[in-house]
Amino acid sequence: GEEEFETLFGHVDVDGSGAITLDELATGFHTPILGAAKAIATVRSHAQNLAPEALKELSTRGAALFAVIDEAQAGSLDADSAHQFFQGLSIDLSLNEVGWMLERISGDGAARMTLADFAELVDAEAMVSDRAFQRKQRIQAVSRVT
Repeated sequence: GEEEFETLFGHVDVDGSGAITLDELATGFHTPILGAAKAIATVRSHAQNLAPEALKELSTRGAALFAVIDEAQAGSLDADSAHQFFQGLSIDLSLNEVGWMLERISGDGAARMTLADFAELVDAEAMVSDRAFQRKQRIQAVSRVT
């Protein structure tokens, strides 16, 4: 109870002032789930803001860059390589965000990204179906509570 609260408060109150600022609160509760969601949103937002021709170019550049970075031809990238991949495409993500995103999109905990995973991230149809899935999940969660 109280001891756990003090530990949590101390973790979030980074400057030790005895008060938690909004920045400290946001940073203190930045979890892998939120980090993954932010990373996915960043990639999708980048893709959504492109004209159709530029999106096609992003896919083409992405495929070429993926082949260069995947030197061992494993067919997938780990977090470090995927971070390099996104930097090469001018998509600004931290290494932690990339790692969290890979854990989320791989589904099996492998934390690796295939070219198909990238294509799904930037695909408008996938974005729409993901939103529909998320909406369905929220409705199911609400119906469980009520």
